[in-house]
Amino acid sequence: MIKNPKTKEELLKELATLQLENQSLKAKYEQDIAERIWAEETLGASEIRYRRLFESAKDGILILDAETGKIVDVNTFLIELLGYTKEQFIEKEIWEIGFFKDIIMNKEKFLELQQKGYVRYEDLPLETDSGKKISVEFVSNVYLVNKTKVIQCNIRDITERKRVEDEKKLTNEKLMTLNGEKDKFFSIIAHDLRSPFQSFLNLTKMLAEDAKSFSSEDLSELGSNMNKSATNLFTLLQNLFEWANMQKGSINFQPAELSLSELISANVELVNQRSRQKGTQVINKAANPVYVYADKNMVNSVLSNLLWNAVKFTNKNGTIAVNAKKNDNKLIEISVKDTGVGISKCVIDNLFKVGGNTGSKGTDGELSTGLGLLLCKEFVEKNGGKIWVESEEGVGSTFYFTLPEKDGAFPQSICL
Repeated sequence: MIKNPKTKEELLKELATLQLENQSLKAKYEQDIAERIWAEETLGASEIRYRRLFESAKDGILILDAETGKIVDVNTFLIELLGYTKEQFIEKEIWEIGFFKDIIMNKEKFLELQQKGYVRYEDLPLETDSGKKISVEFVSNVYLVNKTKVIQCNIRDITERKRVEDEKKLTNEKLMTLNGEKDKFFSIIAHDLRSPFQSFLNLTKMLAEDAKSFSSEDLSELGSNMNKSATNLFTLLQNLFEWANMQKGSINFQPAELSLSELISANVELVNQRSRQKGTQVINKAANPVYVYADKNMVNSVLSNLLWNAVKFTNKNGTIAVNAKKNDNKLIEISVKDTGVGISKCVIDNLFKVGGNTGSKGTDGELSTGLGLLLCKEFVEKNGGKIWVESEEGVGSTFYFTLPEKDGAFPQSICL
């Protein structure tokens, strides 16, 4: 038996209340559904944007699980840059990937990355699948994604940038060398060139002002001294001219097969007159036919400089010997040996350096600036050879240089 039954009006009122509650719940449910759909669509759009950015990035990107160090994602740029497939990356621990061994050598390094949350390498060498060497900038960060730690590694190819930087560095080094050469020229022009000119002018002045007072012996001596001064000046000016043209690239390099023995004989004949005047003897031990593949004018300049230097620094009754022989590297080794004053070790160390203070006077007061030896070094190396000296003070010196055989190509280590 129902006690106190509700009236019709009360039931209708209660029904209306329930209908309102139902409508409110339905509206809230529909709103929740709409918000969920919006959230899913927004998340989907965000993921699409992320994926597009990830795949279109012009840097390589690796995503790692921060706990295990396993690679979970890699973008197209890095795949193309290093030449590996995506399968070679995914689910591999980073220290298993060969080209990253220099970055993270072991798990201890990885733990250090986990703790610091950041690591950066300004210039890191990597090797592609084809063996090509490249330079990269490597940056990694640790961050949270859905409460899970991940590591993102950004890898930027800086090979071209590094090449430009290396070129700039090389250019700066060349500029420094040019400045050294400029200083060398100024030194020669300001001192070494002025000094012989002054001597020559004084001799001509003596002749012009008081020629009648000189005996035939005096005139002969003056003529000899003037000839020495003129020879010194000519040699110096010739070396200056060739050196300047070498630095400007104005000298044509025309290697060809040539008779080294004939060049040696011709140069020995040229210095013989001066050698006899000083009472020294030049011995040609390279009379047998020897052929090389080199630029004739450059080789001629080297032989001329070395022979004149030997005569210049050898005392009376001394000897100078020229020889040529084949060594084991398909190169012809030429030597100019004298019994002269020799060279101290500190001077030897600077003989073939621009700006080195190596100038000295010969045994008969002949001028020497050291420029001729710099020229010899340039010409010998241009022809694929090397030049060096062995010497002892008071005993003498031997200058050596090498040239390719007539049928031998330039050594691969020499770039022309």
